[in-house]
Formats: sequence, structure tokens, C-alpha cells
Amino acid sequence: EGEGEGEGEGEGEGEGEGNVDGSDVVSLCGATGDFTATIGGESITLTVPNDKPLELRVVAIDDFGNEGPPGELRIAEAKPDLSPLALYDGEENSTSCDASSCDDSSGAMLIGGLLLVRRRRRSPQMSSRSRGLGAFAFVLVLCGANPASAFAPESPAAAAEAKRPWSGFGRNTMSLTIGGYHPNIDASSTFPVYDCMFEGSTLPLIGGGADWHLWDGFGSLQLSGGMDLTQANGFAQPVEAANSGRCETPTITKVQISFLMLRAGLTYRFDPLLDWWGVPLVPYGRVGLVGVGYLFSKSGELVSQGDKHNPIGARFGYEGAVGLMLALDFLDFIDPFAPYGTRRARANGLFDHTFFFAEGAAQNVTNFGAPGFDLSSKDDLLKTGLPILFRAGVAVELL
Repeated sequence: EGEGEGEGEGEGEGEGEGNVDGSDVVSLCGATGDFTATIGGESITLTVPNDKPLELRVVAIDDFGNEGPPGELRIAEAKPDLSPLALYDGEENSTSCDASSCDDSSGAMLIGGLLLVRRRRRSPQMSSRSRGLGAFAFVLVLCGANPASAFAPESPAAAAEAKRPWSGFGRNTMSLTIGGYHPNIDASSTFPVYDCMFEGSTLPLIGGGADWHLWDGFGSLQLSGGMDLTQANGFAQPVEAANSGRCETPTITKVQISFLMLRAGLTYRFDPLLDWWGVPLVPYGRVGLVGVGYLFSKSGELVSQGDKHNPIGARFGYEGAVGLMLALDFLDFIDPFAPYGTRRARANGLFDHTFFFAEGAAQNVTNFGAPGFDLSSKDDLLKTGLPILFRAGVAVELL
């Protein structure tokens, strides 16, 4: 005779299905992931990354590893948890849908865009040479491969410019950017969904842009477009959070929000000082429209059962941005590997300038005041509380 107590941990993989009172069940030994069991009296607590009920028997093990007979079969119901949309208590967004109600074309475009790789473009009028950035450095190395072309009697850039209907028309500026995005979702909800489930984190917003020059004269007027992508990752809340109205200890179920931001507008760059006297600072301003698509998921899957709102949608608004560009032409004189790369590139008709730039964009992404999510970005850099999104990046002005 002997008595013993024990606790154990283990892992297992497999699948099993059954039917107990009409419910799908999974064998405990076939549960995926880690699970632990703690026995005290007749209560058993299990933690498994699984939403289905569990089928189990209890086996007692003494200090010497002797196992007793298995107990009677028991069914452990999975404890439900809540996604962000189940706790968001703001008004519903009219421009939203779920997986079944989304139109085939619009739904496919939005979901596809949210899961796509991001890029963003822009365009001014000069270029320098920012080494250290792979793509741009590659272009500059190519430029330095043919030094004789810098002394050609008629440059390709001059020939291309002569064919334009007016100065600069049709030129392009391309850019890559990184910024910090803090969606202000909690502004339209009593329960702090974003601060609770995603710890109020500022997300890295990666993107790119393109500017198409309309006119280059006393400054440069351009048609601008851009795209940025990011994703927030957090953990679901237990059902107690719905009753208490406050943030509880999170569960192990992962939740995500994917964001796709599209921008279109007009940009004016004040660059006469750079063109005429070589002053490397170029201030600019931009006004335009913004659209932010979103997709809520739970454990990587688009799930909306029990949620109060549709998981797929978009919000629209407007923005005004100001920024400052630093032309990198001065690197020509200090680069020991490809000196005068910008001059060669300009002579060959490849690009005019390269820039490093930084900007702040005041955005209002609330469907022009309609009910639903506020997807404007909160200022976490200067802590002003204003809807400002800050970006930095590099740009190349093509010829």
C-alpha cells in the first residue's frame, strides 16, 4: 500500500473526433501543443490551444512512478475566450463585411491586399546617392561603371527632357518608407480593445510610394500615391472581461489585426535652392485622401462567430503632411568606392538625386465622421495626443 501525488507535463500530436451530446471532442492524448493537468480534489484544470471539448481519464501516479487504474471517462468543455470584435462596443462600420457576405471581387481585393507585400513610391526632381541601401547602392555602382559616359557630348537626360511637353512632366520619384502606426480604435469604444489585447503598441508601418511629376519649375508639383502594410499581434481575453468591463489576464489564444493603408494626393516640393545653388534641404507638403483596410483574425483564421462586428472592412479619410528632404549628392565627394556616382547617373539619364526624408502626416480616418472604427494614428513620438503619423525613408528621383 502507498500513497502518492504528482504533476506532469507532456506534448502530443494527433487528431480524434467523437460525438458527445452532439459536440465534437478531441482525445486528450491527441491534443495539439503543450498541456498540463493539476489535480486537487475532484477539480482538474487543463490548458490547451484548442477550442474543442476534451475527452480524458485521470490516472494517479505515486512517487515511485507506479500508475493506478484510469478513472472514468470525463468530458472537459473548452473554456471560451473573446476576440477584439467580441469586446468592441462601438458602433458598427457600414463599410465592412464577413467572409460570407463580402462580394467576390471587393472581398478578394481587400483580403488579397491585406496579405500582400507592401511597397510605396514617390517623386521629386533630383538625386544624390545614398549608399548602404541595397537597391540604391546597386544603381550607383552601375553608374560608376562607365565613367566615360559622363563626358558624352549629348546626355540622354538632356535628350529625354527635350521631348517633354513642359519642364519635368512625366518624371517619377520612387521611395521606400518606415513609420509608426498606432490605430486609435479605442477612441470609439468603451472597452479598451487595442490597449488591452495589443498592449497599445505602435506598429512598424512598412511601405513605398511613387510621385508622378506634373510640372517642374519654381519647385515641383507631383501626383502622389503610396501603400503601407502592418499587423498587430496580441492575445484574446477570457469571458470574464465582458462582464467586468476591464482588461483581465489574457488567454493563450492569439489574435491579429492586419492593416493596409492606401494614399493618393498632390505634393509640392520647394527645390529651387537645390537646383540652382546646391543647397541640399528640400521642404515639401502634401494633401490627399487615405483609405485603411483592416482584417481581424483569431489564431490566424478569419472567424466572426459570436463577434459583434464584421472582421473585414475599410475606413476612409484625408491627410495633410509636411516634411523635409535631405539631398545626398554630397556623398559623391566622400565615397571612396564610386566617386561622382550621381553625376554619372545624371549624365546617363538614370536618376537625378537621391534623398533621405522625414515627415509628419495629420490624418483623419473616420469615414468622414461616420460611425465605426477610428483608424487615425495616435502620436506616440511627441506624445501630443493628436492624430499624426510620422514616417522616414529614402527616395530616388528618376530621369
